[in-house]
Amino acid sequence: MVLTFGGTRHAFPLEDPSRSDDVIREIEAAWSRMKANPDPAELRRLDPFQPPAIESPFASPIPLSRVVPGWQSYAWLLAAAVGVALGLGLFFLRNRMSDARMYAAARARDDVAAYQRYITRGRGHGEVVSQVLLPRAELRLAVAKGSVEAIDDFIRAYPKTGIQAEVAAARRAALAAALERAREVGTLAALLAFAERYPKHGLDKAFNDARHALYVRALDRYKREMPEGSEQNADFVRRLLAYAERVGPKSTPQGLRGPAVQVRFRRLPSQDLERADELVMKSPMFSGVTSLPTRYVDATRLDPQEKRTATALAEGLARGFDLELVTFEPGPPFEGSAEAQLSVTVPSLVVSYRVESSGMAYGSKKPQIIVMGLKFLFKTEFILPGDAEPLLTSHKIARQIPAGLIQQQVGSPPRGALEAIVYEAMMREAFIDLGERYLSTWFRKRDEPR
Repeated sequence: MVLTFGGTRHAFPLEDPSRSDDVIREIEAAWSRMKANPDPAELRRLDPFQPPAIESPFASPIPLSRVVPGWQSYAWLLAAAVGVALGLGLFFLRNRMSDARMYAAARARDDVAAYQRYITRGRGHGEVVSQVLLPRAELRLAVAKGSVEAIDDFIRAYPKTGIQAEVAAARRAALAAALERAREVGTLAALLAFAERYPKHGLDKAFNDARHALYVRALDRYKREMPEGSEQNADFVRRLLAYAERVGPKSTPQGLRGPAVQVRFRRLPSQDLERADELVMKSPMFSGVTSLPTRYVDATRLDPQEKRTATALAEGLARGFDLELVTFEPGPPFEGSAEAQLSVTVPSLVVSYRVESSGMAYGSKKPQIIVMGLKFLFKTEFILPGDAEPLLTSHKIARQIPAGLIQQQVGSPPRGALEAIVYEAMMREAFIDLGERYLSTWFRKRDEPR
């Protein structure tokens, strides 16, 4: 027997197939009574699913009708999804555990090669390895090279990392080490080479302190070489070195050279040398104009003495100072009268002088000659631009007439030749004496104990 309810079919086998017609009539009769709105007792006899008239306290209150949950219709799909999820979970769990082992191995090695291998195969810690751990390992290698260039190469290779503060600190440390090496050389050239090589070094105070220390050392060096009682020289040297530090050195074909001090001569007119001419003219050994002293005290004979002495003074003063800090050189003659105020644009040692007669005369008949002794009045002024306190000295040098030089002459020299020799000898000795006297105020003698 097949019953159809909507789209659902239910088949029931009959125990006795010969009663099929009776069963159909019974079902149709029951159906007809159901349509007639039977009473509850009749309805319970017709419908086995109707609740009983008296409910048993032991019976379940849940209806016997079967309700199937919707998810059971898609149980196969759910099972497939769960299977895929479990499979993927196991897959990723396996990969994660493998990645963790690779990361732990790389951290244990903590070197560039280990981190590079991890980046090639690992995933979970890729960012921290590429941005922090690998750059840090590379930075250690760069620092070990001990140069700023190695750090700069690292920065070019890793312009952006997660350890920028460490990179900056490493570069500052490398720069400080490079500055210390330059300072240990002990020359201004080494320090300036450092500054030129690393123009943005950021170590201004340390660099300036190291640079200033060279000038302090130069002052200490001079103090060890100055003679006793030359404290005024030491103070002037302090101001000279301060000027040199402020101006700074220059590069020359010969190397680094500090500001130059010019040694210059200012020749002043004589006040009584013409009177010496008058005295000579009264002598019995007077031989005409060739006997006049003023004939030989002129630019032709004084210029060479000034140039030679300027060179000697420059060389003598330079012995106490490093060339890269301050230098000395002969300068052009200084023009101007004795009353004119000296004004300079560079450090200058100005030697003003005039030549006078000493008042002593020497005469000889063979050879016939009359000469006057000479007296040299020197005044030195060591001047710094903008400094109102020049270093002053004065030297009065009288030269005896070299009678022995006259007596050595044989025969009859040309008129005026012997006079020229004698006057030039007195000039030469006077200027040599000046150089020795002046330098003795600056430095103790070489054989003197320090």
